[in-house]
Amino acid sequence: MAKKLFIFDYDGVIVDSLKVCMGIANAIGEKYDLPKPLTEEAISEMPSVTMDRILLLMGAAPEKIPVIEPELLAMLREKSLLAPVFSGIAELFRSIHQAGNTVAVNTANDSKAVANRLAKSGMMEYVSYIVGADTKGEKAEKIRGIMTKFGASPDSSWMIGDTMGDITEGRRAGVRTIAVTYGWQSTATLESVSPQHICHNIKQLKEYITSL
Repeated sequence: MAKKLFIFDYDGVIVDSLKVCMGIANAIGEKYDLPKPLTEEAISEMPSVTMDRILLLMGAAPEKIPVIEPELLAMLREKSLLAPVFSGIAELFRSIHQAGNTVAVNTANDSKAVANRLAKSGMMEYVSYIVGADTKGEKAEKIRGIMTKFGASPDSSWMIGDTMGDITEGRRAGVRTIAVTYGWQSTATLESVSPQHICHNIKQLKEYITSL
């Protein structure tokens, strides 16, 4: 049987980080006098939730993004332990790993922040690879890179995400897509981009992945 590759988004899928990330983004916004505070409503409508697009949404001038974004990522690293890991995620990762399959993380967050949080939760032994905002490129490009790294085919690869961008980028990369509705965007929002499967909680996600 071919080894399966499961690529997880981080924020809103692995960790409950919406309020933490909003707080950090708004602190940066105050420092740089960005005119629009980041809100849950604004995030819920974003086609692609990345750090540079968040700053643009908050009113940052495009030419200022290269200055502001590294500071935002540095603060995310500093505050990485504030976001709790969702209950059941560690057990899910362990079960995927024990079945001989691969877990990777493809995130708009900083890869070092993600690795630090997962290590503190005892989960890094189950995670084979992390790619984050500190690596340039669109999420679809990074998905293809992960598949190449592990010799995985599109038919044996899944992108698991909680935003429209996760699903559309997964589709663009040619992999199968699983949307989770317990994260940053709603069921209706996620349904609008037609993921191949929707899970409303981690129990459903584990059951579905186990069935594949």
